[in-house]
Amino acid sequence: MCKEVFPLRKTIKILAACSLVTAFTSACSFDPTPEERQARSAIYGRDGQPMNTNTGHRYDMYDVRDSNDHDQTRFGYVRDQAEPVRNSQRYNENIAAVDYGEIANIINKMVVQLPAIEDSATLVTDEEVLIAYETNSEDRKLTADQVSKTGLSIVPRYYHVYISDNPEMIHDIERFRSLGVTSPRVDEILETTIKEMLKSPQGKQLNSGENGNGEADGEMNEESDKSEFRKQMKND
Repeated sequence: MCKEVFPLRKTIKILAACSLVTAFTSACSFDPTPEERQARSAIYGRDGQPMNTNTGHRYDMYDVRDSNDHDQTRFGYVRDQAEPVRNSQRYNENIAAVDYGEIANIINKMVVQLPAIEDSATLVTDEEVLIAYETNSEDRKLTADQVSKTGLSIVPRYYHVYISDNPEMIHDIERFRSLGVTSPRVDEILETTIKEMLKSPQGKQLNSGENGNGEADGEMNEESDKSEFRKQMKND
């Protein structure tokens, strides 16, 4: 009899001890140490190490462009906090230093790889994209929609994209490559060319409120939505 009771009591003690260990572990998980709390709320860099965000250098909390790692297979990611960005002179300088030439290069390289496109030229201003191309497509409207959507996919949403499948327009927009935001009568010059480009298909309407150029219903290009940068440059 005693031999049977002893193992039973021993088993009960072991189970009780296990329960205490489990309860202790659960309690610890609900009451983390300061180090654990910091680790849970930390922002980790690409190297897996936590980043110190409680410093005065919060403009680029996480900007992979500053890294020496140029692996083109990696995603692009940048994190900014609103307050330091709004008050940063560096931010303002970056906004004013948009590389229109590089944007034009990206768009044009994508356009010329579209089906049935044989030649293409792209001009990017501070609020318009002009794309002239030569095509052997049997469906002008389909090709125009592809070209237009390509341009719109690269630039900010307030941009307007104008296209033409008239090869002669390639030479027309090439004349503007030396112009800039502050060039005299640049708006008037561009508007004349845009009107000529509009004789070609411009792609399908984007949605119920925007046409294929990215213009809202009733919107007049160059008058209703001039970029702040252009207005600033003209007033200087």
